[in-house]
Amino acid sequence: MKGQSGPMAHCVFVIRAWRVNGEMPWEFIVHRSGSNEIEYAIDVSELATAIDRQLAKQPSTTTDLQIAA
Repeated sequence: MKGQSGPMAHCVFVIRAWRVNGEMPWEFIVHRSGSNEIEYAIDVSELATAIDRQLAKQPSTTTDLQIAA
């Protein structure tokens, strides 16, 4: 990504998905890497809300990283 300058923020999430059987809906746990924050989401809509809520938080650090092309 050429032309990008200045510090950037990023978040890494681990998302676990499971269902009890083929008839049941998927359930999710969102873990924000580098923290002890874990959120449970009962469906995809709540999963998106949980990620959005995590992204809205002030990042703890902003690092000047180069993005590989």
